[in-house]
Amino acid sequence: MPKETSKDIFHLIKCLTKSEKRYFKVNYSQGKEGGESFYVKLFDAIDRQREYDEKKILATEDYITHLPTLKGRLYEVILKSLAEFHAGSSTDVVIYRDLHKVEILFNKALHEQALKLLGRVKIIAESKEDFVSLFRVLDWERRIYIASSYSSALEKKNSELYIKEQEYIKKFSNLSEYKQLWDNITRALKVQGLHSRSEEEQRNITQIIESPLLASEQNALSNKAKGLHFNIIASYEFSRMNFRNALLNFEKRIEVIEHSPGSILDHPLVYISALYNILVCYQGLYDAKGFYTIVNKLRDLPSKYPSFKNSTNIQMRIFWQSYMRELEMNITSGNYERALSLINIIDEGLKQYGDMIPGDKISVFYYYFALLQFIADNKRKSLYWLNRIFSMGNKAEVIVKALAHILLLIIQYERGDADSLEYTIKSTYRYLYKSRRIYKLETILLHYLRKETPNLNNPKEIIDSFIRLKVEIEEIVKDPFELNALANFDFISWLESKIENKKFADVAKVKILQKMNSVKAVH
Repeated sequence: MPKETSKDIFHLIKCLTKSEKRYFKVNYSQGKEGGESFYVKLFDAIDRQREYDEKKILATEDYITHLPTLKGRLYEVILKSLAEFHAGSSTDVVIYRDLHKVEILFNKALHEQALKLLGRVKIIAESKEDFVSLFRVLDWERRIYIASSYSSALEKKNSELYIKEQEYIKKFSNLSEYKQLWDNITRALKVQGLHSRSEEEQRNITQIIESPLLASEQNALSNKAKGLHFNIIASYEFSRMNFRNALLNFEKRIEVIEHSPGSILDHPLVYISALYNILVCYQGLYDAKGFYTIVNKLRDLPSKYPSFKNSTNIQMRIFWQSYMRELEMNITSGNYERALSLINIIDEGLKQYGDMIPGDKISVFYYYFALLQFIADNKRKSLYWLNRIFSMGNKAEVIVKALAHILLLIIQYERGDADSLEYTIKSTYRYLYKSRRIYKLETILLHYLRKETPNLNNPKEIIDSFIRLKVEIEEIVKDPFELNALANFDFISWLESKIENKKFADVAKVKILQKMNSVKAVH
């Protein structure tokens, strides 16, 4: 079997901004003979392609003698160009570069100059709580004092450095413990989904939140630890669907970031994710005003921070996170028309960012597209998006594939496709059981479609069976963990639409309005 052609160079070039491409061409345009560089020629040839095709490159670019070698060198040159272009945009880079300068000054015995520069590095590293760099700063201070005329003060200085080092170690260890708690809760939520599906899953989350570290924010010894403290508590509250408490803690997380010097520019993706979490809470509270305030804040970030325009990754994250939430907000609020109008906009964005968006996120978009088309009674388009999910294989989110199986069952039932329905029921049950994503509600639905529907002979029998099924489901969802199963598809509204011969969208909107009023009354 032939080895698959590497597309790394293609993806790298395609994610470059116009400014980054311009910088590369200006600085690497000259070849050894004074003509145009082979690097730039190959760069342009690849950049012109919509899909990577090495055979076409070899057929049109006659200067190439060995493409793999030239590709490898071009890849390294582009990375070098990017490093130069972004040299001053990250304090991590500044610290690394200045510590290298300290080493150079030390090797030339310019100890006073080295200490002066080291003092500047220390201020930057302390402001961003970069404990790893701070340990290196202390190490260089020791080496300079040992090697220089300052050795007479070495004993006192060693004592000071030891005290400072212990302080950094304590803060570093504290931060590490918070990171472990954060990893534990995110892992648990990844397995179970945003909301607990059983008492056991909720117990796993509760054990994490009962850590003594989370008893008070005073236990967090650094801003980074404090941010994680609020994030962990907020995530716990969100898993319990306590959106108001979750929002309060996510907002405290934002305050920590916005009041930490350089934090947004140094860690833009952390800031974007923090704003995204606030969107989730406003969505749960049905607070459209607060929601769109944050959506606009997210989308305005590249204007407020011009360096963000040079990062395709940042723009991609802003795109998928803001549109994911806007799509969900309109679905959960019953604004289906607005949600449907977003499909083409989002699909174009998915094409633009290509492989940069993780498959599990893309599968969520596809499920919402399928659900919206089902609600709009366009089953053909709904099936199109469901098939897009199934064709993704393991790249699709496990929970999304489970929901897609259920929605496919309902569509096949409504279309009267008995042959396909029998097969899909079996495959759906196997998938849900294997992935451990099966609720009692789903089990009942599968049983109903497989055992009862074939024996129904007239409309009255069908309506009566729907009524019995609705009563059974209403009894089950009194269990709060089973109630979560309705978060992604409202089975009860679907049944009522069949019983009352109404549109599913109309019935669902009435339920949503009742829920919105209930939530707003509580909060």
